[in-house]
Amino acid sequence: AMGGGQKDQEEVASAVFDLLSAASSAGVLPEEEALSWAARGLALLPSATSSEVSRSVLAHISNLLPQLPAGGSRQRGLAAAFLVAVFGMLLQSPAVRQDPTLP
Repeated sequence: AMGGGQKDQEEVASAVFDLLSAASSAGVLPEEEALSWAARGLALLPSATSSEVSRSVLAHISNLLPQLPAGGSRQRGLAAAFLVAVFGMLLQSPAVRQDPTLP
């Protein structure tokens, strides 16, 4: 069972990633910081129970990807990790477990 502490942490994480996404879009978040937070977000996704924190992490990464040098190793690496995270979330989502015809 999820304790109140985890729920509170995920609410904070969601707000943090929303702010990071906005800062990245505005061009005020240095690339190194944005990538570091993206890695933290990807590490958070497998244990996230909140759809909001998942959405916020994915939005941050979605905003960051086009800002990285096109075709560069950083963009390719983040894109690959992003796809793995999205597919993992799809495979583990309650909707897919309830309706196996979705995939």
